[in-house]
Amino acid sequence: MDALEGLKKQAKSVLKNREQATGKNESLAAFRHSEVTNSLEKIHEYLNAFLEQLRIVNPSIEVNLEINNAGRVEGLVPGNYRLYTENTFDQLSVGFSFILQCNKQRCRLTGIKEAEREKLENKAHHLGLEISRQSDGEVEISGQLSSSLVFRSNYARRLVNLTISNIRSSDLQTHEIDPDSTDKVFMDNLGNYLLHRDNDFIKNMIQQEKSSTCIQAYIKEQDEPEPTLTEMMESSLINSLFKERQQLYLTYHERIKELTSRDDSITLGRSNTCDFIVESDCASRQHASLTYRRGKFIVSDHSTNGTFIKPQGSKEIYIHREDYPLNGSGFISLGESISVDNEHLIYYSCQ
Repeated sequence: MDALEGLKKQAKSVLKNREQATGKNESLAAFRHSEVTNSLEKIHEYLNAFLEQLRIVNPSIEVNLEINNAGRVEGLVPGNYRLYTENTFDQLSVGFSFILQCNKQRCRLTGIKEAEREKLENKAHHLGLEISRQSDGEVEISGQLSSSLVFRSNYARRLVNLTISNIRSSDLQTHEIDPDSTDKVFMDNLGNYLLHRDNDFIKNMIQQEKSSTCIQAYIKEQDEPEPTLTEMMESSLINSLFKERQQLYLTYHERIKELTSRDDSITLGRSNTCDFIVESDCASRQHASLTYRRGKFIVSDHSTNGTFIKPQGSKEIYIHREDYPLNGSGFISLGESISVDNEHLIYYSCQ
């Protein structure tokens, strides 16, 4: 008997024993679990085909990003597209990320609300953008920022959770998707949303969240008993953890890595065994580590030459066998100072 068939037989036995002990329909729960998984697999299959065509066509796309409803960055161009999956013991994730960068090095800031100017500038710095006020009153922007859609399983509620970051607005958006709705129309709207064409992608999700008719109808069809208070508390806790999850994006050359507040620590360095490899002669083999601790992403240096960190709008910081908490966005350099001719800068963005 092969390994998978053996596990399937054991799982069937475990489900039967649970049903007898608790009186709950564990087979139905497993079926709902598979519906969420199948939905995420369809999304991944579509995005994978979508990415392949993007590489061939390389369409000309210009993005206008709304910042805190206080202004708008015009002339951003997407690039460095990446599709990734993560399958842990209790969650499956599908992510589609890319970099938004200013066309021809600089782009414009328009629609500025004067009362919100300071807040707008602080948010732009946090995103990794630099504001430059010109003598003619024009405001220019330079830099780049990470953007992403991340679809995550929510098995407890038979839903797919979606987090959208820096696609059309700087405000983090979260939505709940019924797996039954991930049909051809959903995929078409998703593709047009990524191409910044007219679409109903967000509108349809919001309408579905308000009505929830298909979800409620599904629950009634199963004739399930009302959930216990403990089950409702667990479901609420899962959703609150999802919404409060913090993310850190690292960008080095063509590579992008996402680290969330629920992930284990990662290592940075020159060795092929590191989670994030930096091909610099100044970097140690196991140079530094990144972990989430007490509400912050912490850089811990373990190297010979130390680590240099430059938050946007601040002076360069040097640490050696020390820890440093990251805020906002900026650059990290392993073993050498941060400068314009440094080819091994790591751009970071906390969100």
